[in-house]
Amino acid sequence: MIRPLGDRVLIELPPKDEEKKTASGIILTESPTGDKIQQGVVRGIGPSFKDTTLKVGDTVQFSKYGFEDVTDTDGKEYIITNEANVIAIVHDDIQN
Repeated sequence: MIRPLGDRVLIELPPKDEEKKTASGIILTESPTGDKIQQGVVRGIGPSFKDTTLKVGDTVQFSKYGFEDVTDTDGKEYIITNEANVIAIVHDDIQN
């Protein structure tokens, strides 16, 4: 298992061939500029992370710049990024 240090976040990326879809069935596509949406699931939070609203298991969107690609021993792909690069928590209901 990979454990992030400092204010870093470990984000699991979806499989490359998997379509990005919300739990309610909305399919997330490329942005108008053709860039893929950078989205994944938080799998670890470093000890210096200040944002208390983010939890392991949250689906987040993150900046397409400023992260490191890493692969665990089980072959799963992750990225490690700083707290400032996490730009949104994805919720399926409008109240959150």
